[in-house]
Amino acid sequence: MKIAVVIRDFKPDKGGAASLLDTIKKGMKHIKNADYEFVVVYEGGPKQAYKSIINGMEYYNLFYMRTVLAAASKLSDIKTFPRKLLYRLVDRKPAGATDSYWDLFCDKEGVDLIWFTSAIQERTSVPYIFTIWDLAHRGLSMLPEVGRPVMEWKERENIYREMVYRASYILTANESGKREIVENYYVSADKIRIVPFPLTEFCRGEEAAPEAKLPEEYYFYPAQFWPHKNHIRILKALRLLKEENGIRINVVFTGSDKGNCDYIKKKAAEYGIDDQISFLGLVSYPELKYLYKHAKALLYASVLGPNNMPPYEAVYLGCPVIISGIPGHREQMKDAAIYFDPLDERSLAQAVMEHESGKKAESMKKSAALIRSEIEKYDLMEKMDEIFKEFQSYAEMYD
Repeated sequence: MKIAVVIRDFKPDKGGAASLLDTIKKGMKHIKNADYEFVVVYEGGPKQAYKSIINGMEYYNLFYMRTVLAAASKLSDIKTFPRKLLYRLVDRKPAGATDSYWDLFCDKEGVDLIWFTSAIQERTSVPYIFTIWDLAHRGLSMLPEVGRPVMEWKERENIYREMVYRASYILTANESGKREIVENYYVSADKIRIVPFPLTEFCRGEEAAPEAKLPEEYYFYPAQFWPHKNHIRILKALRLLKEENGIRINVVFTGSDKGNCDYIKKKAAEYGIDDQISFLGLVSYPELKYLYKHAKALLYASVLGPNNMPPYEAVYLGCPVIISGIPGHREQMKDAAIYFDPLDERSLAQAVMEHESGKKAESMKKSAALIRSEIEKYDLMEKMDEIFKEFQSYAEMYD
């Protein structure tokens, strides 16, 4: 059985693979008694070839699928137009739909199943697995990254409405995510499969101190500067701790600017705490690992779930976790974290003071050890193997 794994942001000429692709390739050897062949479909643009073979794996450029194969699909439309017109005029029946470029690609390359690893809107009659990591546009439509301009919201909604109902399987990271999908799109819960995030590969790699000067003690927040990452709540909590409790803590921010960084810097200066914040921007994976391992705790303020990767990374690397208490985070971290209301800076300040007191340190360590054990034993491809085997049983029913 040939499976096309769609990883849009992978670039085969960059000398490395996306984290998910690394996990898939390393996990393939653990799939026992299965005759699977994986190919990768990626967004390569006009400079990459239609097909590349690297280390024995085939890579197909989505750009050429959308141009060359799409043109073939249009040509098919033209050739069959008289027949379709006759159907409509004489039989008054809708004509059969033409193949999409995905259908043509799968026929040409012998692909049986498509695995979309992120939310992408495509038209195909080939069975596919669709991945939903969040439904931010439904639950957080007041935020600009999902609601402004209005076409951004519509585009997201169109993707999900187009893809979820036709999907053979839908992947999400936990039960909270599954509930969100069922409640928002009324799809059968039976085809929603829980496949947690795999551990990011850098956690098992080298570490290196950043060149930037770091505070002697600091809390750490690795997050791109989107509004939903809620950096503002951390700033307000720092001001409150300083003014009302005489507690001064330092926080290190890493991550690229998604349009909100200048606002956060301005607010930090306005609150008189800019000397307590380090903005490091994008850092290397070895530097990221170092920052986790030497932080007093992870401060994770995001309002978006159902879960996230940094809490797993922190637990694996021995960094205590203070995290927003949304349902998905509570399901993800159980008793291994201190929770706070992400809309209330006073709640966050209290969580920081609770961590500083050390009262929950031992119980959190025990719970974190259990989660770390689960992370170490977890194999993404073993979970996917269960889905592939089930699909094979259905695929055996037809030629």
